[in-house]
Amino acid sequence: MTKFTSLLILCLLSFFAIAQEHSIHNTNLGFDMPNKKWEVISDQDMNDIHLLTFKREPIMNDSGLNVIPNISFITENVGDSADIVLFSASKRIKMPINVIDVFTYETEGSPIKYPNSIGYLGTYEENSIQHAVYIIHMINGETGIQLIMDITSDLFDEYKDEFQLVISSIEEM
Repeated sequence: MTKFTSLLILCLLSFFAIAQEHSIHNTNLGFDMPNKKWEVISDQDMNDIHLLTFKREPIMNDSGLNVIPNISFITENVGDSADIVLFSASKRIKMPINVIDVFTYETEGSPIKYPNSIGYLGTYEENSIQHAVYIIHMINGETGIQLIMDITSDLFDEYKDEFQLVISSIEEM
């Protein structure tokens, strides 16, 4: 075995040892978290929805602000006749973001691999700080899923790969 092959195998093994596999409540879908810097801070039922939230270890930006990126999965029963376009439109209306991009699994270069999904990349401002956000809407069986990923805009380019890894890892278990 060449040194390159050995190194490649070692890198792949370390990746799979680091990735943390999770399931999406009330679905047959699973996903991976990108590394051990993410931890579950909430996994609870609230009325008719389930909320699973992860926060990342703080990242200090150039202004000296400790930024804590977060990822949330919100699931709810939508019935067996739910349509992804209508589900997504109903949720998008409630989230006032400046949409930069819309994508599906068919969009070239899209991180989405799960077919019954629509994704948005957008921005919003909170407390005079610009944020970048991925919002992915999915339907699996009778469950509607909202995936919301948030980080300040100044750190987005540097850390978007962590978000994209989660999005691209969503698949049936």
